Amino acid sequence: MHTIIAFDNKGNDLSSFFQMCGDETRSMSIKAKIDYSNIETEELTSSFINTEVSKFNGDLIFIAYSHGDETCLYNSSTKEDYVSEIINHDIFENAFIYTFSCKTSVSLGLELYKNGVRSYWGYKDSAWVVMEYLDEFCKCATKGLMSLYEGNTVGDSIDQMIQLHSDYIDKLYQTDPQAAGILVQNRESLDVHGDKDIRLF
Repeated sequence: MHTIIAFDNKGNDLSSFFQMCGDETRSMSIKAKIDYSNIETEELTSSFINTEVSKFNGDLIFIAYSHGDETCLYNSSTKEDYVSEIINHDIFENAFIYTFSCKTSVSLGLELYKNGVRSYWGYKDSAWVVMEYLDEFCKCATKGLMSLYEGNTVGDSIDQMIQLHSDYIDKLYQTDPQAAGILVQNRESLDVHGDKDIRLF
């Protein structure tokens, strides 16, 4: 099993958050003794993604922290789609895909699942970040992946991710109800395609 960590860490409003999530995922991968590679902004192109993904024949966890919309994940600096329904929807067969990106579960995630992805994690609406609480939002964004790395099923990992959101919502509500409300939106928008009883390994 190999992990590809793609994160758009330069030139956009959430660069620091995407970098933090990438760093957190790298630490988790090291702890779980899973081989990984990083793809940063300069390499976030469809051609580079296609080349890297093809090396692993589906024995892969593809993780993306970037902007997106209903049909694609895209590089905010170049405006190029690096994963989309049109250009490379058929290269991820048997892979797990885990994202923090706006709206990609609506159509892209479903299309990838139809083309053989075992599990697609995304959001059915906008995914938000409050910059004053980067650590809390990062932990919530990566909790499902951490649970998968620990050997839990997809379903149990979803539950753990939702519970962590709820815990932080309760804490934030005491001091910053607006930030708590935004985290509620993320929790309600989380959307996962695929069998909930499977595990990474």
